[in-house]
Amino acid sequence: MGGGLPRAAFPLKHPKRLDETRLVEALSERDLVEASVLAAHKGRGPIAQLLVSDGAIGDWDLSRVVSEVFHLPFLPVNMAQPDRELLDSLPCKALLEHGLVPLCRQGGLLTVAMPGMVEAPALAEVGAETGLRVMPVVGTVLTNRRWLEENPCGAQENLNQTPEELGAEWGDLFDEGDAAVQKQDDENVEPVSLTSAECSEEPEAVSDSPTALPPPPRFG
Repeated sequence: MGGGLPRAAFPLKHPKRLDETRLVEALSERDLVEASVLAAHKGRGPIAQLLVSDGAIGDWDLSRVVSEVFHLPFLPVNMAQPDRELLDSLPCKALLEHGLVPLCRQGGLLTVAMPGMVEAPALAEVGAETGLRVMPVVGTVLTNRRWLEENPCGAQENLNQTPEELGAEWGDLFDEGDAAVQKQDDENVEPVSLTSAECSEEPEAVSDSPTALPPPPRFG
């Protein structure tokens, strides 16, 4: 298991269905955000992230409401230990699109910290992309955003790079290998001259002297 977080910290039952309509109702009922502000943000995108980014509600205040309404644990990434390697080992397009931070994986269960809240279809999209069951906890908008900015997911896009694009260390390693092979070839293979102009000396004639030939064999 990555991240070093205890299993007991994560719920193993399905939470209430994550729905922005229920969140908006809760914010209005508690007089945390004016109805006109909520109406102005409706349909513009993930409302939790928009409200925090526009200063309509505090980051932690929104996350507290999400945790209470949907009965999910509050665990922002600055208090957890997200598994950085999961971004490289799993498809991360949907994670990044919805601002989700992977905290840990336990077999077929992937626990993610939400930026306040995302709707159920966003989690289903991550599940379809990774092939894992996704269990959310409540993070915050700003801490999720900061963590993802500091831990970019770029390894998957670089899998098809040529050796020259892999960095100076890999390039040097390949150059040294080529040089070693070339040196070995130069030491073991003598160059062959194909033209008489390249010969520096005249070839010696074969001597007709008997001493130039081995003695004939004797029988009997």
